[in-house]
This record gives sequence, C-alpha cells and structure tokens, in this order.
Amino acid sequence: MNLNDKLRDTIKRNVQNHYESLSLLFGKPDSGNLTLAINNYNRPISYTRKEFISFSLNNSFDKESNQILAHEIAHLWWNKANIKNWEDWLNEGLAEYSSLILFREKYGNSVFKENISKLKTKIKDLPPIYNINYNNEYRQDVVTYKSAYLLYELENKIGKTNFIDLLKIFYKSNEINNATFLSLIENKFGIAIKEEFESKLKE
Repeated sequence: MNLNDKLRDTIKRNVQNHYESLSLLFGKPDSGNLTLAINNYNRPISYTRKEFISFSLNNSFDKESNQILAHEIAHLWWNKANIKNWEDWLNEGLAEYSSLILFREKYGNSVFKENISKLKTKIKDLPPIYNINYNNEYRQDVVTYKSAYLLYELENKIGKTNFIDLLKIFYKSNEINNATFLSLIENKFGIAIKEEFESKLKE
C-alpha cells in the first residue's frame, strides 16, 4: 500500500509509542527487530508473528485503526498460549485489554469507559470462554472481546497496580496457560478471587 510521508510517520510514531508503553508495563518482549507491513484489504485482516505485523488499513488511520494496531503490537507479549483451543483467550483477550489500557493512558478515563461500554455490548449473549470450540462461529469474539471484559472485571477487583504486576509475572512465567494464570491469581489474591474468575470463564 502506498502511504504519504505524513501518514507513514504517524503510523511509525504510534508503533514506537505503543511498543515503548507496553515495554514499561510488562518488560521488553522476546522479539528482535519488528517489521510492519501495511496492506489495504476489502475487509480488515491484521495479524502478528514474533517479529512481523501485517496491518490492514482502509482509507485513513483513525482512532479505531490505532487501537487495532495497539492490539497487534500487544501480541508481541501475548502470543504463547495454545492458539488451537479455548486457551487462545490468553493471547487475544490480553492483547485486546492491553490496547484498552494504552488508550486509557493516552486519552483518559472517559474514553476508556466508552470502550468498555462498547465491549460490554459486543459480548452480550456470547457463549462461555471455557472450552469454546475452535469452529464455533462466535469463537473470535469470545476469545477476544469477552475475555478482555473479564480481564477488566479482574482489574476492578484487584486494582490497577496489582493487575499490571500480575501480568508482568505471568509474561515471565515458563508456562503460558490457563492453569498457570489461575494459580498466580490464587497465590497473589487468594482462592476466592481465583474461583470467582474461574467461574466467570464458564459463564
């Protein structure tokens, strides 16, 4: 896709800002030099690999596009859970909620509340996260948006600082899976909060 200099510089600046902000939150990701390929598709298809992001852009780089970009950059941290089963929620939900955290820092709490309200609307009547079938038509919305909302509820329960500390520890752990995440919640905040979170995975 051909970009004018101004748009290219804007996207580059946002990539750097998102990367630096997430590095401050979670530590440097396990990746080398990052390549960003910008494509123009009839429908948005963006994805991330260890050192590569394919980012789809329509006619302009607006706030929604920037949030998608932030989500994809967050996958440099959240990409180690199994993508073939329901535990993909750890990749998609954590990447989505990380993008919302970044936007809260950049645009303030009113924009964050607006994004959370949109998120709540998106997840209405969706099936449970737990054991969502890979071929379920709602799977992507479940593992991305419903999971992000669940993480928002967890943050409200334990507080922002504790939540970020939890994610720092989780990112550095050797086992990125649901059992490890639940174990960390229990170890830091007690069995009651762990059981409440686990129950909501099944709702």
